[in-house]
Amino acid sequence: MIIIEDIIGEAVRATGERLDRPVHYMYGHLRSILQTLSSYDRTAEFAKQKYPLIALLCDFVEYVQSDKQYERWADLHLLIVADSNRDYREEERLEKVYKPILIPIYEAFMDELKNNTNYVSEVTNSIYGYAGEEFIKRYALSNALNESVKQQGLKSLFNDHLDGIEIRNLRLEFISHC
Repeated sequence: MIIIEDIIGEAVRATGERLDRPVHYMYGHLRSILQTLSSYDRTAEFAKQKYPLIALLCDFVEYVQSDKQYERWADLHLLIVADSNRDYREEERLEKVYKPILIPIYEAFMDELKNNTNYVSEVTNSIYGYAGEEFIKRYALSNALNESVKQQGLKSLFNDHLDGIEIRNLRLEFISHC
């Protein structure tokens, strides 16, 4: 059976290898991811394993069509985040975080998805919906996440200063090799 969380994890690992830098991966509900990241601050070893991070946000619907050339497809929602400085202006964020860290990770990750044989259609040798995702730069992402958490009546879950890229509606079709 195809496990989308594992396949995305493989693409993240390959992205880190390609860029020769650690790129961390988590999946789950946003609240759970934020709680895990917050708990990482308790030890120096885990604190270094937080960012940059690609997070697959759950829940997502997996559409099963086993009578076709592919087994499943899903529209995925991801965040790519990196440490930033809370005092940076947008111009500084672009030059110090987006251009050197986030955009290269995004490009390498998307290339890894496109070139992974778990995704490529055996008929057209191309990825369906690859160009259809929404790419959103989220300057000072941590402020937005903290506001979202507060609106839900919860305590702020972390204090990291982050910038990020949000990827919405990333449609991937997963072919069966059986």
